[in-house]
Amino acid sequence: MSHRSRPAALSYRLGAGGRTCRNPAVKSDAFSLRLLTALAVAGLWLALGTTGWCAGAPLSQWVYPSATGNLIYKLDERGQRIADFSNVGYRSGLAPLPDVSKLIESNRWVFVSPISGDDTTNLQAVINQVSALSLNSNGFRGVVFLNAGEYQLSNTITIAAGGVVLKGISDSSPSGSRLRATDRRQYTLVSVDGSGARTTVSDGFLAASDTFVLTVTAVNDAPEFVEITSPADGATLTAGAAFALAAAAFDVDGNLARVDFFQGGSRLGTDTNAPYTATWASPIPGSYTLTALATDASGLSVTSPPIHVTVRLPTTTLVATGSVWKYFDQTTDLGTAWRAPEFDDSAWPSGPAELGFGDGDEATTVVSNRARITTCFRRSFVATNPADFANLTLNLLRDDGVAFYLNGTEVFRNNMPTGAVTAATRAATTASGADEARWFSTPLSVAALPPGTNVLAAEVHQILPDSSDLGFAAALNGLLAFPQAPTLHATLAGPADATWFTLHSATNLTPPVVWTPDPSTAVLTNNQWRVMVPIATNGSRFYRLQAAYS
Repeated sequence: MSHRSRPAALSYRLGAGGRTCRNPAVKSDAFSLRLLTALAVAGLWLALGTTGWCAGAPLSQWVYPSATGNLIYKLDERGQRIADFSNVGYRSGLAPLPDVSKLIESNRWVFVSPISGDDTTNLQAVINQVSALSLNSNGFRGVVFLNAGEYQLSNTITIAAGGVVLKGISDSSPSGSRLRATDRRQYTLVSVDGSGARTTVSDGFLAASDTFVLTVTAVNDAPEFVEITSPADGATLTAGAAFALAAAAFDVDGNLARVDFFQGGSRLGTDTNAPYTATWASPIPGSYTLTALATDASGLSVTSPPIHVTVRLPTTTLVATGSVWKYFDQTTDLGTAWRAPEFDDSAWPSGPAELGFGDGDEATTVVSNRARITTCFRRSFVATNPADFANLTLNLLRDDGVAFYLNGTEVFRNNMPTGAVTAATRAATTASGADEARWFSTPLSVAALPPGTNVLAAEVHQILPDSSDLGFAAALNGLLAFPQAPTLHATLAGPADATWFTLHSATNLTPPVVWTPDPSTAVLTNNQWRVMVPIATNGSRFYRLQAAYS
C-alpha cells in the first residue's frame, strides 16, 4: 500500500443530525491512503476519509479550530490527545467508492452460501481461491460474494492478498449477509493482512503504515428465548409432593450461563447446564404463576412467557370410573328399598362401566327392554378415614337422566324433574349427540359418609319407554383436607431475614413451658418466609418465633 500526499477539502459532520460542512478554501497536506485490498462486508465498504470544521459547530476545550480553520487538538498532562480522524475516508474522502461490478470481470466473481454448521473453513477456502488469481488491469483479483444468510464463524478468516473484495447483501434487505461469531471467546472475526515494503506517514502524533488488521468484534446478544416446558400452561397439580420444573433456552452466542425458575418474585431454583431443571418443593394448594429467566455470561437475560398452574388438594378414589356395578334391568318396580345400603343385591348381575345399550361403546350391555323407564345400579365401597376428606366429588355420565343416593339419601340428580322420583318418572329431556358422552361433575358433602362400608346407588331414567339407547358410568373421589402450616406474624426490629429467628414448639402452656427448637426449614415464597410443620398426631402443638441471638 502506498501513501501519497494531496490537498484535501476539509469536511466535518456534526453529531447524529449529520450536517456536513465543507471549506474548499482550506487545504491540507494530510496523507491519503489507497487501500489495495478493498473490503465490503454486508454491502458496506471499509473507507478512509477526511473531516474538518465549519462555522457554527459546537466548541470544545480539547478540539477547536485555528484562525485558518485547521483543527487544534489539546494535549492532556500526559501528552495524550483525542484521536485525529481528519483524514478518514476512501482516498481521503476525495474519491467515491469504486463500483466493482464495472472494475472486476464476472469470471472473477465467486459466490458462496452458508452451509449447515461452521462456515469458517469453507469461507476461508473461497477467499484463498480468489487471492490466488492474478491482478487485472484495474488492480483487482476478484470478488468473494456472500449470498444472503448467516455465516457461522468459530475462528478468524483472513484476507492476505491485495485486490480481494469481500462483498455481501446489505442488512437493509429482508435477508442480508451476516457474519456471526460463534465461539465464546472474544476474537478477530475478519483479518486483513499483507506483506511488503512499508511507507509511514506521520502527522507528528500518529503514524500509519501500509499493513493493518481489521478487527470485527463480536457483539454479544441477549439469549434468544427461554420457555417453561414442564409443567404445561394451565396444568393442575396435586399438593403434597415436590414438582419437577423444566425449561428450554437458546443463546446464539453460545454463552448461556444459567436458567432461574421463579414463582412470582421468589426463586425456586437455578440450573447452569442443559437440560435446565429445578424442583418446586411441596407448594400448598392455590393458583400460581411461574416464569423462567435465562442469563448469559455477560449478564444479559430474557424472561419466558408466564405459565399458570393450579395446585389442588390430593384425592382418594372411592369409586373408580370403570368400576364394577350391580344392576337391575327388569320391569319390576322395586320401590325405594333398593337404595338403602342393607338391601340384598346378591342376585343382581354385575359388570364394569360404562353400562347400557344401543350405542355400541358399552363395557357391559344391559337388557334393552323398552317397556321400562328405569334401570337401577349399586356400588359398595369402603371409606377408611372419611374425616380426612374436605369434600367429595361425584363425576357421572348419563343417558337420559339420573338420580344418585349415598347410603339411601338422595345427594344429586341430573336431567330429572323436581319432586319425588319413582320407577315411572321420566327424564326431563332427551340426551343426544355430544350430551350422551358428556361427563358431569358435582361436589358432595362428606357428612353423609360414615367410616366403613358405604353404598352409592343410581337410577337412570329414559325420556320414553322405547328409547333407542341408555348409558351410565360414575366415579366418586374424596378430596383430602390439606394440612396447613401455622401462620406466624412478627414485626421485626432488625433485619427482615428468617435466619435471625428460630421456630420453637411446645406440647402445652402449663408452667414451666418447655420450648423445643423445630427442625423445619424456613422457605422464602411470595416474599414471605414459610415453614411447613407436620400435623401433630399425639395432641396439640404451640409455636413461637424466637430471636436466634436471644
